[in-house]
Amino acid sequence: MGMLSYCVTASLRGSTNTDVRSLLRQRILEPLGVAAGEWSVGYGRTDLVDGLPLVANWGGAAYSPNAVARVGRLMLHQGDWQGRPLLSRRVVEQALRHAGLPNNMGLGWWLNQNADGSKPWPTVPGDAFWGSGAGQQILCVIPSLELIIVRNGRDLDQTISHQAGLGQYVVGPIVRAMSAAPRF
Repeated sequence: MGMLSYCVTASLRGSTNTDVRSLLRQRILEPLGVAAGEWSVGYGRTDLVDGLPLVANWGGAAYSPNAVARVGRLMLHQGDWQGRPLLSRRVVEQALRHAGLPNNMGLGWWLNQNADGSKPWPTVPGDAFWGSGAGQQILCVIPSLELIIVRNGRDLDQTISHQAGLGQYVVGPIVRAMSAAPRF
């Protein structure tokens, strides 16, 4: 992830966006209607490396539930925000495809589909994908259910893995509740 931030920053030389933070603000968060006070990245720092203003992209981010839900909606609609394409559909599709990495990784997203076809969360639809962070915070999108789940908070259960806790205590119960609810 650090190399990705370095490469993207290097590609920004001579553009109006000088770093990953300004690019994210201008291309994604402002069009989504996310206010400046609702998000931060890179531990709030910018470090110069080889003359490049680098922003950490492997941690140190904070987003309001509103900001996270809007990113989820953008991904649910494959990069389209209220009729405006902010991300190309092809890029979203590539990010949500198994990347050939161990376990269930896409490009920056966890997928509810392992390389062998098994699912980390067996009771959750296979098209589910998520990003998660410290304290078992999560943005989970399940396109087949048109569902976006956002959870901020502390660790749920430190006796089981990060993903298992999210599946057991957050995503699984919500999917079960939706399956039991009448459809209108």
